[in-house]
Amino acid sequence: MLSAIYLDLDGVVADFHSGWCDLWEIDRSNVDKITSWHLGLQAAAEVRLGYTMSMDQVWMTLEDAGAEWWANLPLLPWANDLVELCQTHAPVVFMTSPALSPSRSATRTNTSCLTGKIMWMEKHFPEITRWAITPVKHHMSHPGALLIDDSTHGCDVFQKHGGEVYLFPRPWSATDWATRDPLAEIAQKLASLTTIRS
Repeated sequence: MLSAIYLDLDGVVADFHSGWCDLWEIDRSNVDKITSWHLGLQAAAEVRLGYTMSMDQVWMTLEDAGAEWWANLPLLPWANDLVELCQTHAPVVFMTSPALSPSRSATRTNTSCLTGKIMWMEKHFPEITRWAITPVKHHMSHPGALLIDDSTHGCDVFQKHGGEVYLFPRPWSATDWATRDPLAEIAQKLASLTTIRS
């Protein structure tokens, strides 16, 4: 039986990439063209600005945007249905990675990201009171845990530590993302896990 479903935020229920496009005044259609989580958007910003950006500059811009930027990320179109589906099978825990943004002197956690993500969760899903903001999601992995995430690496590590995974199809995680029905696939996975463990 499933003991917990861990739902990633950015790229699964929160539309980080459209928010990123808005921040840089890039057409949101770029989101469908990217093949890596951040580098595709970085390239689009470079084309618009006319110079090469480092990832330090990208994360500095997000840090400077403040907590409100994170708090106001749009919901992805399927977010409510996905959360509702998961809640019918097990307790839902939002699990997200912090932005580890470079400061002027050293790499550290972007505190506006932490605050903004909490604000986002409370605004959109106040009934979900369990969440984890951690760069080591696999520490939550155990038999009976399911991670739904758009990170190939994150899913691989979580599975290696004993949990179940569903790699959410996005342009950067699956070449066939546009033809997939993730809600139907997740419903089928949840049904199979419930059957296996009952």
